[in-house]
Amino acid sequence: MRTPRLNVLFHDGTQSAEAFGRYDAIVLHGQPAISEAEVALLASQTSRFVLSADLPWKDRALVSRWAEQHGFAVHDIKWQGAFVFE
Repeated sequence: MRTPRLNVLFHDGTQSAEAFGRYDAIVLHGQPAISEAEVALLASQTSRFVLSADLPWKDRALVSRWAEQHGFAVHDIKWQGAFVFE
């Protein structure tokens, strides 16, 4: 989704992460499974992850841990509610 002020990618694991551009935020949703390598690749295209409420708990934990270890912002909708980009 691109607006004049905001560029957000909704990623469900069905697209190749290598083909993406630069995003203000990447929303991860409905992932079948995500690896640390894929998180690192996605992180090269954003500074912020948003975890949707339907993301499996293992993926939620992996992305949250990775983001914390590497200094990336992460917002978990399941636990923190709606995400507001500021």
